Formats: sequence, C-alpha cells, structure tokens
Amino acid sequence: MSELEKSIIQFIVSSYPDDFKSTCISELIVSEREYTGSGVIVCFEQRGNVVTSSKTVNFIGPLIESSVLELGAETVLSVKNGRLDCLDILVRGCGDIKAVSSYRLIDEDVNFVCDSSA
Repeated sequence: MSELEKSIIQFIVSSYPDDFKSTCISELIVSEREYTGSGVIVCFEQRGNVVTSSKTVNFIGPLIESSVLELGAETVLSVKNGRLDCLDILVRGCGDIKAVSSYRLIDEDVNFVCDSSA
C-alpha cells in the first residue's frame, strides 16, 4: 500500500474512532489497484481481524491537496459487510494521482457517513 493510501485510511479511521475500534491498517493487503484516468480505486483483502462496527457504508475522507493536482482529489473509503473494501480517489480538475509525492490531507467539514445500503 502506498504512503498516500495509508495516510488517507489512517485519517478516516481517526475521524471515526467508534466505527473502527478493532481496525488494524497493517493487516490490509492491496488486492487490486485500478487507475481510472480520473483517479484510482484500491481494493483490499485482510489478513486478520480487520472489522468495523459498520456493516456497509461509505466514509467520506479528506481532500488531498498537492501541487500536481489542480483542485485536489476527493476520497471515499467503502466498507462492505463490516470489512474495508476499497478506497476511491477522484481527482478534481487536472492532475495525475500517480504524480503525487508530497501532499496535505484536509478535512473539508463535510465528513459524514453515508449508509450505502439505503
């Protein structure tokens, strides 16, 4: 897992401590990484007990700010059946997520939990 991906997940986990009480990021393994042209989707498998208290939801994550991204990038962490499923990074405007080496993660004050089963 890249440092950027790890930082985003740590940011989300620390933003929702009640939902991620027993989550161990070091147990995550990237099973697939798909560059979409407008970002990247990173799918995970787990080596242990990486479980959240939420069943199936999307956690809106931080904005990625970087000099190589015109308007930054949005992040969403999907949980399916209580397990971390995938991280979706969507670039706003122009820029290539593969070119991001230095960045800042920003909470946009719109961080909320969306129940994707509804």
